[in-house]
Amino acid sequence: MTIVTLTMSMSLDGFMQAANPTAEKPLGLGGELLHEWASANDPENNKYLADAIDSIGAVIAGRRTYDTSLPSWRSDGPTGPTRLPVFVVTHKAPKTMPENGVYQFSTKGVAAAVAEAKITADGVALTAFET
Repeated sequence: MTIVTLTMSMSLDGFMQAANPTAEKPLGLGGELLHEWASANDPENNKYLADAIDSIGAVIAGRRTYDTSLPSWRSDGPTGPTRLPVFVVTHKAPKTMPENGVYQFSTKGVAAAVAEAKITADGVALTAFET
């Protein structure tokens, strides 16, 4: 059975994005603080994150997440689900995609993307990202 989980970063006071987001800083000025725990040199956090990533069979993301995260989701990049299949829910697929990319675009809605991702994950967990 495939388990679908939603992954989000949110501060204790309810913020998921800082002020003034730009293409270069999609989480806004200082927004990366939401993910600081994942990059800190803490063995417990590092193990938690590694175990969580190892348990993922496919990823579902929205088009904004794709557009803003693409630079860090390179095949050789240090962050993001770089080699996992990523199903992007969108109204219109982009005309160009990264070479050797892992992206598939679902224009039939979230339910269709989940169904496609479940087949690909083959019983392994799915994670949905949203920004």
